[in-house]
Amino acid sequence: MVPGGVKRERSVETEDPHSSKRQRVSPPPNPNDPKWPRRCFAKTGSSGSSQSSTESIHGMSESDKVDVTKSAVIDKFRRDGEALVEWLDNPEAPGCPVQLSTLTFQDLIWAKLKKDRYQVVMRSWSQPPRGHMNDLSQLGLPVAAVYRSVWVRRHGLDGGGHRRFSEFSNMTVEGAIIGEAIFRYHGYNWSDIALAQYKMDFNIDTLKHIYFAGVVNVQTYPYVRDVIYNENDLPFKSTSMPCVWHYASRRYREIMGTRIGKSAACLVLGAWPRGTHRIERIQTWVSGGDALEIRFDIVDIVDQAASNLGNLALPSDLE
Repeated sequence: MVPGGVKRERSVETEDPHSSKRQRVSPPPNPNDPKWPRRCFAKTGSSGSSQSSTESIHGMSESDKVDVTKSAVIDKFRRDGEALVEWLDNPEAPGCPVQLSTLTFQDLIWAKLKKDRYQVVMRSWSQPPRGHMNDLSQLGLPVAAVYRSVWVRRHGLDGGGHRRFSEFSNMTVEGAIIGEAIFRYHGYNWSDIALAQYKMDFNIDTLKHIYFAGVVNVQTYPYVRDVIYNENDLPFKSTSMPCVWHYASRRYREIMGTRIGKSAACLVLGAWPRGTHRIERIQTWVSGGDALEIRFDIVDIVDQAASNLGNLALPSDLE
């Protein structure tokens, strides 16, 4: 912090492979909670998913591990990031696999086929992660126990009969989604599930920020730590200042091309029609224990363009 309280700027997924008991649907802490999804005849299979090829963007595993210091890998991050930015900005750009998400929590819990159902636990209202409290406060977002914390898991078997699972933990408050744990083997993508959770309580147009807490992804974490921070002589410590990577910068595009960046982009692509919203900036900082924290800021492109047009000064002869 600098005098006056203004933060200076420099211009998640978490794999949690715990074993679990037999799949079940957990009741809400408060049975009268009107936001708890009631049973109905939900769509089955992969309905509601924002992606036709679910493994192409959201696969989160050790198989994604690459040497992020190699120029060829960094170049691929940049190309992938540029493609995502083009899909976000230009509704006519070809090849985008992400559609608007229609998934609801009823689809998760009450799918017709038992094998398609998810175990969902809605915890009591929670405080946000400690490493995010200062940033949330500076944005005017609450730091009290008003965040809806939801844990989601789905079990399954691979081709060899071995148990596999997908697991997600997210927190939501009006204006922000915080991804705490993301481990996907099959089923719906993280972006669809996070959007379904947010839309239980809030209008999607109120969403402005996507946070990822304690990022350990095998692409994003080493890229930010070993390439961005190291090459810019930035200390990767909790005492270092947050860094901001602005739209159209090279580092912004490269972060967008890593797994966490792709997940954030897919959430925006699944939330609004293409060409209406974009990720304007990315902020990274380090919390206690050298944990990487990331924030993606969303802007309405149409509103932003209208505001910029209204701020243009008229030529003197037309005033």
